[in-house]
Amino acid sequence: MSANRVQAAERLIAEAEKHMKTSFIALKFSPDVDSAIEAYEKAAIQLKNASEYKRAIEVYLKVAAMNESRRSYFNAGKALDSASSCCRDLEDLDGVLAYADQAAELFRSNGQPDTAYHTLIRAAKHAEPKRPDASIEFYQKAANMYRMEGGRVREAADVLNRVACLQSRAGRFNEVISTLERERELRLEAKSNEAAARTHLILILVYLKIGKEGEARESHQKGESIIHGYDTTDSARVLDEVFEAIDGGNEEEFTAAIRQPYFRSLENDFVKLSRGISLPDSVPQELDLNAAPTNSSSNVPEFNAATSQLSAPEPDIL
Repeated sequence: MSANRVQAAERLIAEAEKHMKTSFIALKFSPDVDSAIEAYEKAAIQLKNASEYKRAIEVYLKVAAMNESRRSYFNAGKALDSASSCCRDLEDLDGVLAYADQAAELFRSNGQPDTAYHTLIRAAKHAEPKRPDASIEFYQKAANMYRMEGGRVREAADVLNRVACLQSRAGRFNEVISTLERERELRLEAKSNEAAARTHLILILVYLKIGKEGEARESHQKGESIIHGYDTTDSARVLDEVFEAIDGGNEEEFTAAIRQPYFRSLENDFVKLSRGISLPDSVPQELDLNAAPTNSSSNVPEFNAATSQLSAPEPDIL
């Protein structure tokens, strides 16, 4: 079956090449580009279905170049996106990213940011396991494209949330803070105050994770001035309990506060982050009045030794 498809592809390629030839005898003075592109596209499909991915990529790149040369940017982008898809089958991650990036740029220049956005998102998801840095870069491109050209602020914020997850997974917490602040701004722009409060809560958790309790408290206290109605949100309520537990200095109460059911509703990366937060070192632990006294005699002189110094006879006073 694959052999038949390869043979069909060969015939179509030959047909396409024939369409591109000119002939004075046949009074054909210019190539038939449209017919050639159509034949090449059919050949690429046959090759892909025959699992001849490398040859299919070559044909798709030819189709892309031909379409771009005649300013048919959308069709050129489609061909490059198909080449990216073949690279996924070959597990060629560099090819997946390179062709998807080129395709997205062509879609954008043709005034189709939604198509460009989805092209970048597919590539970013595919790159997550092996190339998280590239995945972050593509997600950020997609967010910028949606925000600046698509006007879809809510979707851009969702993409930035994914970026923050990947950055948190890599322990790049300073970058997480910047990403979350930007996400919060987009949530507010979209008038999604509850979602903005949720993002604000994650930002505070990151501060606690990296030992910046002061910044965490300040962010919580300023929540209402940043997000209208913040103090009445579930995010603010659970954080109130977390800071009360911190003030109390009791490890068990703090653990119970930081593991409330609300935190389990966060993305998995932020659930893991919250469970890794411990009671800040700057907070004195609650004094256990039932604990046995500690032996600190090494620092305190013995009573007999101290009083023996006083037992010496006083000098006579004349």
